[in-house]
Amino acid sequence: MFIDKVQINNFRSIRNGDVSFGEISTFLGRNGVGKSTVLYALESFYNVGAQYSCLDYYNHEQTDTSIRIRVTYGGLRPDEVAEFGNYVHGGKLIVTKVINQGGARYFGTRAQIPSFAELRKLGAKEKRSGMKALIESGAVPGFPDLPTKGDDVDRVMEEYEAAHPELTEPIECETQFFGPRNVGGGKLDKFTKFVLVPAVRDAATEMEKRGAIMQLLDLIVTRRISNRQDFQEFKQEFDAKARQLYGKENLPELAELGTLVTDRLKRYAPGAELLIDFAELKPPTIPLPDAVVTVSEDNFKVPVRYNGHGLQRALILALLEQLSMTQPDPVAANDTGAAAPQEPLRLPDLILAIEEPELYLHPARSRYLAKVLRDLARRGADAALPGTQVVCVTHSPYFVAVEHFDEVRMCRKAASADANEPHVTTFTSFTRHQAAQRLAEVTGRPPEDFTADTFAARAAPVLNSIVNEGLFADVAVVVEGDSDVAALWAMQTAMDQKWDELGIVVVPVSGKNNIDRAVVAFQGFGIPTYFIFDGDKPKNKGATTNRTLLQLGAAAAVDFPATEVNRGCAVFEDNLETYLQGIAGERYESLRDKCSTQYSYDYSNKALKNSEVMAMFLREAHAAGIEFPILQQIVEMISSIARELRIASTGTTKPK
Repeated sequence: MFIDKVQINNFRSIRNGDVSFGEISTFLGRNGVGKSTVLYALESFYNVGAQYSCLDYYNHEQTDTSIRIRVTYGGLRPDEVAEFGNYVHGGKLIVTKVINQGGARYFGTRAQIPSFAELRKLGAKEKRSGMKALIESGAVPGFPDLPTKGDDVDRVMEEYEAAHPELTEPIECETQFFGPRNVGGGKLDKFTKFVLVPAVRDAATEMEKRGAIMQLLDLIVTRRISNRQDFQEFKQEFDAKARQLYGKENLPELAELGTLVTDRLKRYAPGAELLIDFAELKPPTIPLPDAVVTVSEDNFKVPVRYNGHGLQRALILALLEQLSMTQPDPVAANDTGAAAPQEPLRLPDLILAIEEPELYLHPARSRYLAKVLRDLARRGADAALPGTQVVCVTHSPYFVAVEHFDEVRMCRKAASADANEPHVTTFTSFTRHQAAQRLAEVTGRPPEDFTADTFAARAAPVLNSIVNEGLFADVAVVVEGDSDVAALWAMQTAMDQKWDELGIVVVPVSGKNNIDRAVVAFQGFGIPTYFIFDGDKPKNKGATTNRTLLQLGAAAAVDFPATEVNRGCAVFEDNLETYLQGIAGERYESLRDKCSTQYSYDYSNKALKNSEVMAMFLREAHAAGIEFPILQQIVEMISSIARELRIASTGTTKPK
């Protein structure tokens, strides 16, 4: 089973957060917005012994406040549905951890009749009396005869709820989902395992039992040997021997003690009898011995904890790659060809959370790790094949694919409803279906013409790692090609607009026809987006695209617009080069040729696509008294959008 949704209340910077999850979920956002808080909330949920302080509470308000972490699991397999029974409704399992000054408790959401839920909180005698009153009031028509024992009352109540689901509601009740199985816990441990790979941790910590390296090693080894016949036979033999040794036939002492006590009991209560017996034994699981891990680098052999973070990350990369290729062996056959009698070991699905996977890795290794994680993320085909769900927090475009933007969860800080309280973390997601519907809206075509799959197919060739950087921008500027990037960047530098400081990213999408998909994706995540395109009026082509882009930029839609700067977009009547040439006049070619020669370009008409050449061209034009007002207006418009955003988010201004 995988996590479908997590709801977090009052945990650190998250006041009320509701986040959906897929096979891969990638959290983006600037530093300090609370991306990693989601990962640590999940770690807290899975760690029964987690410690808390007032710093873990939103606004450090611990009195009369509880932290709530509610996890909704989906995709349950038949054995999981059978295990959790009444706690599964609508194919979902909902488990909540509540933390307050009284400690931490787990609650399962179970379909119950509300009046029954109240009775379950009572003792056996009061429960039976309350149930009798309900029956007599006619509130539970068709309820069977009331049993005399409290435990039997619980059973009959459950049977009645199963027969009348229309009367039930999802109601939380305290349940032990984690911990030792012999005290009623361990149910979730059996089916799901959470491993957190933090951004920075002491090397020795990673080698502890709960460290990421040791947990991954344990997963790989367990998956590899789980169905080996010799292990299966040993487990079966051990279980049988333990049951025989601790069986009541071999341990008559308890029965004898009962007889002895009964003889004395009858003196005080004639007719009474004491019966003592062992419960059915649940043989313990024999753990694997601890692994002793050393690494040899340049013929120097030392334990992993003596290596730096770079080598540790490389080791984690290797372990993840191996984990993606490791599946349980088929159940081995014995000499007669019959299958081994023991059923395959039920391995838990893995929830793998990685904080900043790009740390300490070269770009090529980052790209490769992103591929490994995508290959690793999958649901298990059956009970013998565990699945892996990947959750990561990143600042790297290598771990984001805009064609898979529905995996992205954009994190931001927003003002709290109470101005005296700290800002809160918010989450934004955007699906391909929503993107397709937005395209239908701006094109004026029927919604059925656009689907999530068609949008993804059209977007895939366009949205590369360069465009992915737009997802990390405070303001994204989408342009057709490299010459536009060069002109804008050179002009903002000449105007001292400090776009790097303002978080402005300019992304080229290789043509006017590709602008709409990138803009729709960025806008869908609430990223302020500006775009510039060529009207191509002299060529008399692209009228439909022009109208779509103007509509997308909230401008008046016409077939062939004049050169203009709008709040959401700018357009050149023909193209940028024609505009520059029109302003510079007869001096254009001499200025261009001078700059291209300076930078050793053989073809001067290609030189202005380089930002350094374009910067020199603009400087030379300025020195010659030539200004380009439209280009300046575009830069000023983009800068003003970024500054307004900065003021809105921080309440302060940045120097120009």
